[in-house]
Amino acid sequence: MANKYWIGGGANTNWATSANWSLSSGGAAGGGIPTSADVANFTGVGTNANGVSTISATITVGGLIILPGFTGSIVHNAVLTCSATLTLGANYTISGTSSMTINLATSMTSNGKTWPNNMTMTGASTIKTLVDNWTIDGTLTVSSTTVLNGNNLYVAGMTMTSPISGTTHIHFSGTGTWSGTQAIGNNVTFEGATTVSGVVGYTAGTMTYSSGTVTTTGSTLTLTTTPTLNTPGVHWNNVQVANSTTVTLNAKLLIDDTLSTAATQNVVFAGTHAWSADTLLHNGVGACTLTLKENLQYEVWGALSIAQCRVAAPVHVLSSSTTVKADIYLHPNARCECMAQFTDINASPGRPINTFNGLITDCINIYRYTDLKTVATTF
Repeated sequence: MANKYWIGGGANTNWATSANWSLSSGGAAGGGIPTSADVANFTGVGTNANGVSTISATITVGGLIILPGFTGSIVHNAVLTCSATLTLGANYTISGTSSMTINLATSMTSNGKTWPNNMTMTGASTIKTLVDNWTIDGTLTVSSTTVLNGNNLYVAGMTMTSPISGTTHIHFSGTGTWSGTQAIGNNVTFEGATTVSGVVGYTAGTMTYSSGTVTTTGSTLTLTTTPTLNTPGVHWNNVQVANSTTVTLNAKLLIDDTLSTAATQNVVFAGTHAWSADTLLHNGVGACTLTLKENLQYEVWGALSIAQCRVAAPVHVLSSSTTVKADIYLHPNARCECMAQFTDINASPGRPINTFNGLITDCINIYRYTDLKTVATTF
């Protein structure tokens, strides 16, 4: 790529003025406006090089490098797209409210500068690398499948229209919203004021609650693959385990509404803690196997609900141990829905689940599953 250098030698401060650019640092004016084949450089060298550069129309550059010597300001009044190297300077001012788009494979260096606006990551199946920690005060939108590697990302909110994964640790550290159905596959920490909106997904890594507030009203967290959750300060609204998944719980998982599994799924809950949900729901037409960690008590407060209550769609509940029980506790006034068709709770080759009269018909005679073994029962 060719290098173009901001010298501010034109009749105005517009980025799109050819005379404001040079082919060398501090060189002659008229170098031409940087294009997608060029790297735009701000070095601060030149009589007018530390003034204002205003982006007033959409711009795409191959790269953007702002050196510490640039002490002027860039006014973002239109979207700037950067397709390769992105380096912010420590000593310049960012103004304006327009977003920046990071396209293709990009190496990103912040030098401690906070990006104050929204940002979009695009470029299908590209790897983006954070050379140092980044802070984005706006919302990060992931619009193409992205691998984000490197240092920490501190962000107010995220909109997930495509999945993201990688080694970067994502921190929800400001005030913002997490939305979009595509999954995050990075380590995540909540430490700000985050609103979870609609259906969101988490697929791998560890999700941790550290501080702040997480508002989940009306939302659904979808878990797939091998997620680990350590969110004791979060009351999730709905949690759906959508695929054959092993969920590791390092703190009690609090679900104010429904924990649901779908048909033909093999769902495993591992780790050191259990879940507590208002409703445990199986809403599919095929069998589901639910494996619980031995010696832990899982709680249902509202309803044990099996929407497809027939032999073709059983839910098999197992303990992770062949000798030590798991425990599902139904709190007083909880109800069992669609249980009347089951008159035989004997498991083969396991043992019967303990009830008051030997039949699962409603919550009055069930209360607690206490004999979950290798093969426990169908409910």
